[in-house]
Amino acid sequence: MRNLQPSALQQALERANHPDVLSLALGMPDPELFPGEELAAAAQMVLKKGSQALQYSSPRLRLKEQIAELMLRRDIVCSPEEIFLTTGAQQALTLLGMLLRPQPDTPILVDEAVYPGFRQATDPAVLLPVVREGLCRIDPDALDDAMRADPRPAFLFTMSAGHNPFGTTMSEGSRRELAVAASRLDLPIVEDDVYGLLQYGDPASEPLYPLDPEHVFYVGSFSKILGPALRTAWIIAPKRYHTALSVLKEGCDINTTTTSQAIISEYLELCQLDVHLARLRDRYRERRDLMDRTLTRHFAGAATWQVPLAGFFFWVSSDLFTQGSDLLAEAIAKRMAFVPGSAFAVAGAPHCHRAVRLSFSCCRRDSMDEAIRRLSQAAESRLCQHSFQGDTHGQH
Repeated sequence: MRNLQPSALQQALERANHPDVLSLALGMPDPELFPGEELAAAAQMVLKKGSQALQYSSPRLRLKEQIAELMLRRDIVCSPEEIFLTTGAQQALTLLGMLLRPQPDTPILVDEAVYPGFRQATDPAVLLPVVREGLCRIDPDALDDAMRADPRPAFLFTMSAGHNPFGTTMSEGSRRELAVAASRLDLPIVEDDVYGLLQYGDPASEPLYPLDPEHVFYVGSFSKILGPALRTAWIIAPKRYHTALSVLKEGCDINTTTTSQAIISEYLELCQLDVHLARLRDRYRERRDLMDRTLTRHFAGAATWQVPLAGFFFWVSSDLFTQGSDLLAEAIAKRMAFVPGSAFAVAGAPHCHRAVRLSFSCCRRDSMDEAIRRLSQAAESRLCQHSFQGDTHGQH
């Protein structure tokens, strides 16, 4: 049996699972922003119609039609037949990893830092890092070099908007040159766009998918906009792949939860999703701006970061953040939590070891300053300890 270990994210969740810990660790949506009353009304309507929503069932066609309508907001034109429903985005990544790899250990191209859930979804594949210039642009020449690996990499996994953990969003030019390179190299791209509907700029960045629908496999989800426990996501892929995806999915869980499909579909019929999305963007934008101001207050001149245009994360780099696991232990002792950049690093990516990922999605406004202050104190404490140990060693 493989030596299975919990991810750094899971360990951070366990350590931060105390009411007095101010956590900037995990990218969970704020439950106060879930449309609880509307979903409750939708659930009541579904169950009033009978118990069929509690039975095994084929994927709900009406929900696929509604997702196709939703995708127009991401400038994606697709038919319901091109939409494949999954039990969360994590399962979508697992299925695509199985679908696109000739062998389980065929390498996969990824960014230098990657969401640990993807690593788990594709284990035991070898992950080959491709450098992102300025944390935003994937150099086509770097792709050319990476594709010379033997065996040939199966696909590229990336996020064009609200990258986890970098928090960055690709420019239009970067997306276009990446799509051209993928077409030239005949390289499939798995695009994780779970934050695509949570963008804070105007106009919003478009995804990669419309630039090359033959090579890009798009992953979307309701987790960040309605609620993760609904466990409903989707893949947009050419219909020729759906039979193989169905076979793989049946082996995982038979079918995506019928009840959640019905509730989401009813919600989309009853409620104005655009109003809900606008509220989410406004609230998360406020928290993003507050974190930016708070980081400036406590780390100006000592750390660097980019203000994210989408998603939930700041990637903050500083020499203060080396020895991330020790810094996390110090921060936990001060009742504050984050995720060290090393938890996301692929093949050792050196710059990840002097960075931390901070999430602003769930932190209360009145706690933000105190959380960042405790991080600053933890970093200064570790620096003092390191300096003292260095001086002591020098005396010997």
